[in-house]
Amino acid sequence: MGQVLHGNAKTTHIVRAAIQRSTATITELADQYDLNPKTVMKWHNRISASGISRLLGPPGDKPKKHFKSYPIGYFHIDIAEVRIAEGKLHMFEAIDRVSEFTFVELHERATQHIAMEFA
Repeated sequence: MGQVLHGNAKTTHIVRAAIQRSTATITELADQYDLNPKTVMKWHNRISASGISRLLGPPGDKPKKHFKSYPIGYFHIDIAEVRIAEGKLHMFEAIDRVSEFTFVELHERATQHIAMEFA
């Protein structure tokens, strides 16, 4: 069974164990395993690799954050810039926190007058 590594990892548990057992110099080990000498020193001096290469669990493991409780009709209003092939548009959006009803308008400009009309 293989080890799951994050995208930037250059060492596996086998390489780390070999570095810890080796009597070669830091420079020789760095050249041998194509690593930065600082990385080799870190693993050479570490007593245990327990939990270091463990990846986080799936995204569903974290408890969901919920919005504060609001009465129905309380709208969260936001403005975002949307890039399109012709340039950009400004998206005005209002979301009812209770029913999650969403209302969206796209405008070429985000002026104070347009924002006041939207609200």
